[in-house]
Amino acid sequence: CPITRDQSVHIMATCAQPVRPSFRCAAAYNARRARGFPPARRRCSAATAAAASDEETASHSDVDRANLEAAATARLQALMPGHDAHAMVERCPELLDVSPRAFATRLMQLQTLLPGLDVLDVAAAQPRLLTLPDVADVVSESISKLESLCPDDYCPADALGIVEENPELLLRLQHFNANDDFSRLPMDVQNMLVVGGGGGGAGWKSWQDDDVF
Repeated sequence: CPITRDQSVHIMATCAQPVRPSFRCAAAYNARRARGFPPARRRCSAATAAAASDEETASHSDVDRANLEAAATARLQALMPGHDAHAMVERCPELLDVSPRAFATRLMQLQTLLPGLDVLDVAAAQPRLLTLPDVADVVSESISKLESLCPDDYCPADALGIVEENPELLLRLQHFNANDDFSRLPMDVQNMLVVGGGGGGAGWKSWQDDDVF
């Protein structure tokens, strides 16, 4: 039977609608329906079908990655109560690749090497420490360097006091040798070593706070 005028208008309007090439095949049916679009009923080549399939796979991969990152951040938050795990991940995305067992092990190693300090505060300030498989060696070596680099007449008796105020030294001291001349260290590092808990720097701070003056 002949096509009515209304049917003709409907057909022309339907054909005039643009159809994205990647959705011109049955392979994209489910992905298109999931996004709230009606499925495009067109024939497609094998290449177009493969492209649509790749697009759907990539979309699923992005979702899977996001879910994995959210789960890893939640685990980190459970290990770091009172600290912002999201901020730590923003500063050091490599944290997402560290297993919960490795996190726990490295925190325990830090606690052993930094007795009396809040290692959660140290880890939150320097999250990259938790990504180092050899964190125990790095921290131990940095503390030894700290004690060697600081002049005897200025260094505080407790090196951990410096680390507590300047946890970044645990990583920065990797770039120096234990026998380097103190006067040749960067000025900010010199200030951390001298003012960070005792010696001449502490005496200067004490004088500044003295009510007599």
